[in-house]
Amino acid sequence: MEFAGILKFKIGERCGVSKTGQEWKIAKYLVETVEMYPRRIVFEVSNGNGGQERVAQFDALVGQTVRVYFDIDAREYNGEWYNSVHAYKAIPLKGAAKGGASDAAAQPHTEESAPSEVAAAQPQTVQNGGMGANNTQAENGDDIPF
Repeated sequence: MEFAGILKFKIGERCGVSKTGQEWKIAKYLVETVEMYPRRIVFEVSNGNGGQERVAQFDALVGQTVRVYFDIDAREYNGEWYNSVHAYKAIPLKGAAKGGASDAAAQPHTEESAPSEVAAAQPQTVQNGGMGANNTQAENGDDIPF
């Protein structure tokens, strides 16, 4: 799955050493869409299983508009079910710079273009108060539709 938005900030980080002596690190991040009603996802990034520099790569993208690729999984613990969102890749979107401003020169060129869900929602204007062409109430300054 994928989700596009601004990688807002790093929430926290845990690290340790496995039974086999391998160091591991897990970091949590928040990504938020740029819409009238933004959606947010908190996800984890792990350095384990060959992703030795993955957390550092996500740290470098904080504040930028990105497309995050992730897997969702559910697990049961003591009769309760919990969801896990694990990201494995993030790509900076073309034409989006740090802080969400548009500055194409600051970003490396990718073949990904900015998706429509990342574009800011434009307010729509409604003609005649939304009541049709025969709306005399809107013309009289009364905006109550009944």
